[in-house]
Amino acid sequence: VLSGETNAYERSAENGGAVRTMRCKQCGCWVYTERQNRSEWISILAPTLDDTSKFAPISNVYVCEAAPWTTFDPELTQFQKMPEDELQA
Repeated sequence: VLSGETNAYERSAENGGAVRTMRCKQCGCWVYTERQNRSEWISILAPTLDDTSKFAPISNVYVCEAAPWTTFDPELTQFQKMPEDELQA
C-alpha cells in the first residue's frame, strides 16, 4: 500500500481459519488478503498493481465463480475453489 488507508474485514475461510481482507478506506476496493494459518501467503488483487508484467500467474482459483464469458489460459492449473493444500493449512 503506497498511500491512503485500509479497512480490515475478517471472515472464516473454508478450512475454518480466519481470513482478513484489506480494502481501500476511500473506495472499498479489495487490495489484498491475509490468512491466519498461512502468514507466508498474501493474495493481491492484480489490478491494484502498477506494473503487472513483473508477476506471472501460476493458477486460477474459484473458477466455479467466474463469469460465463471468462476465458482462462489452458496452460495454467484451474481450481474450482481453493487448492486442497490451502484447505488443509
